[in-house]
Amino acid sequence: MIRKNNGFTLLELLMLIFIASLAAASIYIIYDKAKTINNIRSELKLLVRFKRDVENAWQGESTYGTLNNTAVNMASITPTQYRDGTISGIRNRFGGRIDVYPISFGGFQDVGFRIDYGAVDPKICPNLSLKLISEFDVITINGNTVKNYGDSNVSINTVTAACNSVNMGARMAFDSFSEQKRAIALATSPTPFTPSSGTIFRDATTPLVCDLSDPYFLSYASHVPANAKSMLITLFRNIDNHAGRCPTETEFRTWIDELIRDRDSIRNRNNNPAMNYPDTLLTVTYPKLYRYGNTAYTRTERISQANSACQRAATSQFGYSIPAIYQIGSGNRCIIN
Repeated sequence: MIRKNNGFTLLELLMLIFIASLAAASIYIIYDKAKTINNIRSELKLLVRFKRDVENAWQGESTYGTLNNTAVNMASITPTQYRDGTISGIRNRFGGRIDVYPISFGGFQDVGFRIDYGAVDPKICPNLSLKLISEFDVITINGNTVKNYGDSNVSINTVTAACNSVNMGARMAFDSFSEQKRAIALATSPTPFTPSSGTIFRDATTPLVCDLSDPYFLSYASHVPANAKSMLITLFRNIDNHAGRCPTETEFRTWIDELIRDRDSIRNRNNNPAMNYPDTLLTVTYPKLYRYGNTAYTRTERISQANSACQRAATSQFGYSIPAIYQIGSGNRCIIN
């Protein structure tokens, strides 16, 4: 007798669904990998073009002293894909901030420039960095120099370890030096200044807000009283994980905005027009700031970030060969070590 086929059994149907799911997952993985590779290729082209356009634009200058984000944006040197719509904003295709600024080399002021490249996925970092070895003179990842001036061989293991050394993602710095500008500097200033060990200097390359002397202190949210802003900075710095470091402009803006929202919310909810900023900061905003300070970064990570910033500042001010670290508790000071 012939058995009539009434369709798939439940088991057969489940097996088909399982096989289809595996196939779909495989296709997605392949697609995602191909997309990542294409993004890296596109980013490499943009970054190399940006670097070469900066070199060409400043070719006739004796130094890169006038180089900054605003200058390259206003001169339309920045690739369109990098523009974020603001006068000084530059972001890579992965969303990280880019800053471009002059640096010193061999003690000669502003004879090179750095492209400070915002945090990217550590999985992308090695491919991106290794393909730029021939393009840049020095490459630093999360504060670790993986390529020195004159090096041609770079260990992939060293690069991978540097890319994964910080939980927050890989932050890279790409340095380019001009022998022509160095020769000009050598002819006009044959004895460059070299600071001695223990020299303390200000981190002038990181946008920090420490007190009234920092322009952003007064310019941002000018209606918030200065005493409330000063109190916020003091509370921020006193959190142990912050190691006495001043907030960056972004952190300052974030917590001033939070303070404004908290104060407005209390006044509206409790019909309390007398509620002021200092009281709101102490009773409502500070507990949130304290939790942030103890969860966003460990003390070790915050110090490591500050050390990297101080090394960038030392390179910019004194030259590539000068080592520096953050002076813990100082807010925005570095020390030559």
